[in-house]
Amino acid sequence: MQALEHLEHLDLWGSKVTNKGAQDLKILKLLKSVNLAMTEVTVIPCLDSLTRLNLCNCSVESIFQEDIIVGCLLKELFLSGSEFSLRDSISSLNLQNVHLLDLASARVRDLDALVHMQELSILDLSYTGLSDAFMPKFSEFGKNLTWLDLSNTKIGSEGIGALAGHVPKLEQLSLSGTLVDDHVFAYLVHFPALCSVNLSSTKVEGKHPFI
Repeated sequence: MQALEHLEHLDLWGSKVTNKGAQDLKILKLLKSVNLAMTEVTVIPCLDSLTRLNLCNCSVESIFQEDIIVGCLLKELFLSGSEFSLRDSISSLNLQNVHLLDLASARVRDLDALVHMQELSILDLSYTGLSDAFMPKFSEFGKNLTWLDLSNTKIGSEGIGALAGHVPKLEQLSLSGTLVDDHVFAYLVHFPALCSVNLSSTKVEGKHPFI
């Protein structure tokens, strides 16, 4: 791999690479994107040029070996289906540049760590089991969200009400398979930029007076 000094993208998904093998990524000084989904990797070394990282379906101990990453360029982080503690894995990192975070089907117990991602614009929380109790946390990191997937979670209409006023740029919202009912429309009118909403397989019946 030392001969590939100009390599920018590396795809190793589904391979048997481990943490030991991942150490060799350090020699790729221009590496911008690495896909380690469905591998045995649980942590990777700090890669100064990395902007896109895929650790889907991995048992993540921590994103990087170092506790604090200064000037981290990471912009897209994919953790779908992975097992990890969101707080322990990313709260100590400098992830202020991340704008896309995929947590679909991940075991998410809290959203506290997301307050470090003030540039977050695309967030996938589908199939995570989130409930209304988590929604007030969006007030701390939702100002730049434009795309949000809450499908197949335990979110109800009151949870969407907690979002109102805290996601002013939200354009696309998926609530498919959630617990929302006709009352959700009273809250959706407070999303000024909303262009698309998916309400399939919900409790919406279209019978509420203000519809």
